[in-house]
Amino acid sequence: MNLFKLIDTEKLLYISLCLEDYAQYWFYDNKHLMLTWAILTQKLLETFESSGKAEIAFNRLSHYELDITQDARQYYFEVMKICKETNPFMDEASKLQYLKDGLKS
Repeated sequence: MNLFKLIDTEKLLYISLCLEDYAQYWFYDNKHLMLTWAILTQKLLETFESSGKAEIAFNRLSHYELDITQDARQYYFEVMKICKETNPFMDEASKLQYLKDGLKS
C-alpha cells in the first residue's frame, strides 16, 4: 500500500524518520548498502523479522500446555512445530523437556 503516493527514492529519503531504536541505528549504519527500496525492505526483514518471530515462538512454547480437548498427537505435533519456529536446530532433549513441561497442570 502506498498511502502517500511516494516513489521508491522518496521512500528511501523519508524512512529514517519512521524508524525507531535499533532499526534506526541499523539503518544509519547500513545506509550505504540501501540502493533501492526493494533492497532496504529485504534487508530490514532479514535483520529484524526472524528474531521477532523466534521470540514470539519461544513465548508460545514456554506457555503452551496440553488442552483437555486436544488429542495427544495434536499436542505433540504443535509443540514440535513451535520448537522448530523457535530454533530449527533445537536438540531432542530440549524438545522432550518442552513436551513434558506442557503436560504439567
